Amino acid sequence: MPGITALSAPRSLARLSLAALAISASLSLNPVSAQRTAPGTLPGVRAANDLRGLPDLPESALPVDAAGTLKVAAPNAAETELARGCRDNLLQNGDISAFTMGGSSNFPPSVVPGWSPSVYTPQVVPTSGFGGSKGWLLAWGYGQGGESFQQNVALPAGTYKLTLATRQYNAATTPTPAQYRIAFRSGATPNPWGTPGVVTLDSAPMTNANWAAQTYTFTTTTATNVMQVNTFNVNPASVVNGHPERVSWMAYDSFCLQKVKPAALRRGMTWTVREVKDRLVNVGNHSATNAYLGDTPETAVLPMLCILPGTLPVPAGITPDFYHGWSKSQVRLTTPVSGSVMNSQILADGICATQFGQGWRMGEFHDGSGGHSFWAVAGDPSVFAAFKLGTKFWTFINDQNANVWNSVP
Repeated sequence: MPGITALSAPRSLARLSLAALAISASLSLNPVSAQRTAPGTLPGVRAANDLRGLPDLPESALPVDAAGTLKVAAPNAAETELARGCRDNLLQNGDISAFTMGGSSNFPPSVVPGWSPSVYTPQVVPTSGFGGSKGWLLAWGYGQGGESFQQNVALPAGTYKLTLATRQYNAATTPTPAQYRIAFRSGATPNPWGTPGVVTLDSAPMTNANWAAQTYTFTTTTATNVMQVNTFNVNPASVVNGHPERVSWMAYDSFCLQKVKPAALRRGMTWTVREVKDRLVNVGNHSATNAYLGDTPETAVLPMLCILPGTLPVPAGITPDFYHGWSKSQVRLTTPVSGSVMNSQILADGICATQFGQGWRMGEFHDGSGGHSFWAVAGDPSVFAAFKLGTKFWTFINDQNANVWNSVP
């Protein structure tokens, strides 16, 4: 789907967890193939006789405060989020702990800070929800319409983790199983049942009468500004309008949306080809080389500098010094390798020996008897051709933690 990419597994898993919400739900990047509204039609603009009984369904099953003015004060938001394992929640009032009951459970007239209706009037319920705290949301839906609610967000492209708690409501008298869709969009739509988002998370069919936590991790390459939620079912009979008993109800609580921070990566030191002359090459620092911390993430795929230590005399045409030493040796470049495979110097040396033969090892910062660069023999023309000016490659240093096997993430 445009705008979303598969999440790849980093070298070490992201260190972000939700202690209180650990049950994973299925993640579908394509909308469920439910019976959707025909192109060009929206449930919000159908003729009144087609929507008979649906826009304002009986909601007597919901407890409503007798006075109609029950107000629940919001607790300290940061403390609440931390207590339920949701640090840095990107959603406001994710646990539905703040609400004001109006003349009915619908909002409006009830008010739920952070949340607003997208289609028709979802409900806020002032009884205990997931985890025992009061306040949760409820919305009905069928194959092509129903209720939807939303929250405005400001999500740049990146990787996110969403957790929520859901249960099918009143399953004994409404079609089962029920499903929900959560879509991140650039602007809400009056037809969330038939319109995929930049990211579309459709649940599996659900029949659970008790709360269950669902977790999704997703990556988007497109910025989004709204999260839209709706209930639906794929019961064929439920596409018939005017039959409130054929819609499904879903309860929602404890939304937690967090940015997934990239896993810390080790880095390795890299050099470049600085000069070529006949069969000689000068290899050494480039502008970004960091011989103390490493400069290139381990995920980079680059050739590796290999050297065959020798006793070759200084060739004519060069004058070695500390910063432009003479290695007395031959050098070659391997085929490109990922830095992450070099878990030790021994393993790196083994790559050189495997590709070029016994005695070859990885090139090192001080191989010119000084530092920062050195001259070496590149060998026959087929080898020399690999040393193009500006070519970047892995090199190691033996007295600093600047290599992919010992740098600090």
